[in-house]
Amino acid sequence: MITKQDILDVALQLEMPITDKQINYVLENYSETGEIWNVQVEDLLYQCEPKVCSITGETMTEGWVANDGEMYFKYEKDALAWCIENGYESIEVAYENEAIYWTEWED
Repeated sequence: MITKQDILDVALQLEMPITDKQINYVLENYSETGEIWNVQVEDLLYQCEPKVCSITGETMTEGWVANDGEMYFKYEKDALAWCIENGYESIEVAYENEAIYWTEWED
């Protein structure tokens, strides 16, 4: 069974600041296998990490994700600008090419 200390150890290895909310998220969502797999804990930590707009620096609860998390955009105008800069004529074309998508995250 995973413990709070196990999570703190993984966060330390990743040099990742961690909150009690993240620790609780991992504890609630970790599938008990009897072993601790750092990659699973790492994935869960990143899933519950607050998303921040790459342009404005604002925290996001919804928005666009480019290149599987390389960039985040809170506003459509910024997502569109990124698409055009990267050779797509629209967000729709970038979406069809799996370069960008819109989603929501839990608080």
